[in-house]
Amino acid sequence: MSISSTVKKFMPYLKTAKDYVLYRLSSQAVEMDDGTTLEAKVTSLNSLISQKLNSENVVNNLTTTKAGYALDARQGKALNDKYTTLNSALEWKAAGDVTGTSVITLNNWNELSVLIIGSDSNYYSLHIIKSMMISTGRRFRTGYYFSDNKYAGLELSIGSTGVRIAELFENGVSKTSSARLLAWYR
Repeated sequence: MSISSTVKKFMPYLKTAKDYVLYRLSSQAVEMDDGTTLEAKVTSLNSLISQKLNSENVVNNLTTTKAGYALDARQGKALNDKYTTLNSALEWKAAGDVTGTSVITLNNWNELSVLIIGSDSNYYSLHIIKSMMISTGRRFRTGYYFSDNKYAGLELSIGSTGVRIAELFENGVSKTSSARLLAWYR
């Protein structure tokens, strides 16, 4: 609604019994529909105009750091794409579940988490970070000792595109052929 549409009546002259008299109006004398004066309404509008964002201060980049600037809406998609990429990089993906020395194929992995299930439901787990590896095609050996004097030795063969159980010994007996390997990567 414009200001002029809310003014009830504007008459610069006032009719008297004898003649017309020039009436000088002030912005304080004109009352708007909402009960405020014209002066108060104009002051309020001027304040709003001075607070509005200048269209020259809308940027289409993710690098501006100066106060008083706003992002163009297209940057919402750019931010969402970056969020989606980052989130999917953090998500663990199941790589496989094999028995014996079968290979589980890995695609573009940075972290690998494996669970080996030996005999009598003994579980062994390892977490490998690729950037910590000196080179691919490595074998990881670890040993497990239990409170009941049982022990296990585990060796994994890890390459750039796959992982497999190289050896699993429980109490000196090879359990490699019956061991189960589950792997997750991200």
